[in-house]
Amino acid sequence: MKHYKITMKLLSPVHIGTGKDYEPINYVMHKKLVIKQDGQESEQAFLYNFDEMDFFNELDQKQKDEFSKRADNIFSLYNFIKENKIQAIKASFCKVRVTNRCFKEYEEKLGKVAQKEGGGKKVFNQFVIAQTFKNPNTHKAIIPGSSIKGAISTAYQELLYKKSKHYDEVKAKMLAPTEQNLFKDLLISDSQEFAQTYIDEAKNIKRNKDKEGITAVLEVISDANAENSFTLSIKDEAKFSIKDLAKACNDHYESIFDSIFDDENVLRVDKEYISNKFLDNCESLKINENQFLLRVGQHSGARAVTVDGIRQIKLILDRGKSKTAEEESTIWLINKKPFGWILCTYEEI
Repeated sequence: MKHYKITMKLLSPVHIGTGKDYEPINYVMHKKLVIKQDGQESEQAFLYNFDEMDFFNELDQKQKDEFSKRADNIFSLYNFIKENKIQAIKASFCKVRVTNRCFKEYEEKLGKVAQKEGGGKKVFNQFVIAQTFKNPNTHKAIIPGSSIKGAISTAYQELLYKKSKHYDEVKAKMLAPTEQNLFKDLLISDSQEFAQTYIDEAKNIKRNKDKEGITAVLEVISDANAENSFTLSIKDEAKFSIKDLAKACNDHYESIFDSIFDDENVLRVDKEYISNKFLDNCESLKINENQFLLRVGQHSGARAVTVDGIRQIKLILDRGKSKTAEEESTIWLINKKPFGWILCTYEEI
């Protein structure tokens, strides 16, 4: 068995979906003074996450009575928690940086009527925020080994398919839950913990039209983190080597990555939507011999998670109609950056 340390450099923010959300029943937002790297003080907004029972225990008797009165109206309860944010912050077990635009929305609109439906039915702002995957004991974000392995598996399936042209054979080798599955010999650890996450609004941009679609508020692992790492082990390199995996990943992901920067290529999103910092750092990215690209997590795009040559991406058209294509029709951006890009550097240990 051979073991490798894989050092990760996040090129863009990463969101690993969990199905868990921050909800106004278990968080408040608040601004506090922080010391920046240059020594200057600055106000920064944070989300403070707490257990509801711990919050209740922080209240005095009068506040507990008021809590009970409001408990049958969820939106009134949201406002009560916001009004008593000092107790909520005392009860919190973690905090997450929040962008100013999200904080402003929270301050101005939480629990208020957003619009009216037919018949005058009120619709309220929900302020539900999708969490990224975390170590449940430390509440620090990690990228699970299963996410990394899945991203490598997609690339390796594509490599095998281009050799055989029979995807049924590839599925038998890569996806069957048997001892013959090739990746039974590939072991990947979870990443180390990341120091920084943040919450911001993600936007879905329609390709070719440069038009904004739906939005979602998410917690992401920040690409400002220092380098992170995970361990990759191969039981039998007679079946595949680290070089084989790296080649498969670069063959699959590099062309998708390059399309971000090529106005004539498949992405075709006006660069005004893309961060200048991301363009400066990544447009001329060089991949060394011991490096490979990965794209992991939610909003990675349909091409990243499907095999070139057999992919059939379902596109939803107007009036409920749909069609299949080889390219996705939208791209998700957060902080004007695409999701999920990681540069991996490997060394044997």
